[in-house]
Amino acid sequence: MLSSIKCVLVGDSAVGKTSLLVRFTSETFPEAYKPTVYENTGVDVFMDGIQISLGLWDTAGNDAFRSIRPLSYQQADVVLMCYSVANHNSFLNLKNKWIGEIRSNLPCT
Repeated sequence: MLSSIKCVLVGDSAVGKTSLLVRFTSETFPEAYKPTVYENTGVDVFMDGIQISLGLWDTAGNDAFRSIRPLSYQQADVVLMCYSVANHNSFLNLKNKWIGEIRSNLPCT
């Protein structure tokens, strides 16, 4: 039986969410920054010999797209909060913004 896991990446704009996904799924690294609105991809991974279909959902960090982000949270198993080590405010926003949004959309977290 194939197990599936939905993982949603959230965080401020330009912290590297898309780059992380591209690197993980294709072993390449994007050369230029391209803002994401809403994208998802999938990859099969093996854990302890069990194949898992890993759905990866990339979200827009820009508040202009705040209204569509709740679509990404639906039935999420994992939320990966991302920040940039070069932008301390993006780290502070995990507590000030993202944790609240996650809990609002996934109350059991």
